[in-house]
Amino acid sequence: MGTGGGGKVLDIKVADIKSVAPTFHHQSVKLSEALTKLITTLDGYGEPWGDDKPGKDFGKQYKPNQTTSGTTPTTPSAAAYPNNAWPRTARSRNR
Repeated sequence: MGTGGGGKVLDIKVADIKSVAPTFHHQSVKLSEALTKLITTLDGYGEPWGDDKPGKDFGKQYKPNQTTSGTTPTTPSAAAYPNNAWPRTARSRNR
């Protein structure tokens, strides 16, 4: 599988990954900030779906999964590692 002889699919070098890490980190922080802003904005609307049958049905499904202001996503983002201080186990590989 892959192109060319030998089945080589990807040609990614550790140096290539390290060179884009700062950009990836910056974009991850920006995405985390946008997600926080979205959650805060949506929470500001309260429960706009109403109290009629369709609104109650929607609320019944939505509310158990709602993330409220002041909480963060459970998946760690780059924001959890300021100044590119990734966990040692991840950073120490391929050095």
